[in-house]
Amino acid sequence: MLGAMPRASLLLSLALLCLAASIGGGRVGAQDARVPDTLAGTWTRSVPAARARAIVLSAFEPRLTRFPEIMRPIARDRIATGLPMADRIDVALDGRRVRVTFTGERRVVIETPLGGSGRVRLEDGDERRVTQRLRGGWLEQELTNDDGTIQRLLSTEGDGRTMHVDYTVHNEQLGAPVRWRVDYGRR
Repeated sequence: MLGAMPRASLLLSLALLCLAASIGGGRVGAQDARVPDTLAGTWTRSVPAARARAIVLSAFEPRLTRFPEIMRPIARDRIATGLPMADRIDVALDGRRVRVTFTGERRVVIETPLGGSGRVRLEDGDERRVTQRLRGGWLEQELTNDDGTIQRLLSTEGDGRTMHVDYTVHNEQLGAPVRWRVDYGRR
């Protein structure tokens, strides 16, 4: 009887290990999947630049009340210049590699393997670590530097005519994440 107990414990441990490996493996395997083909192509912003900027600033406005009044205009200016809205987004899918080009006031190209990381240097010299991965079946880009993290989730409507770009900014000074969405139409 005593010899059977350790064997039962060993089998239970192996079963739990296999279960844990299959759960973890499923997560890793999701990155082996492909980005939905509906994202591929050229997209143009659906609203004028002034409206897009207003969407961004209105998302940040409740957080700016944490700043001293004298700092708020400086913060607004930094947001307006630091988070330019792309007029056009080109998404190219090549197997497991994903290349997304944001064109507007600045041009930024992000190209990594799906689930992989790299570095991107913006025109103003700011460098960010970037990771592109699947989240909920859509493409998520996470850009990180010492100031915080910007997450972009690119998804499309079922008909493939509209692409949503959902932004989330995490920064200690803001106190809570800031979220907004800008839509793009297929060109």
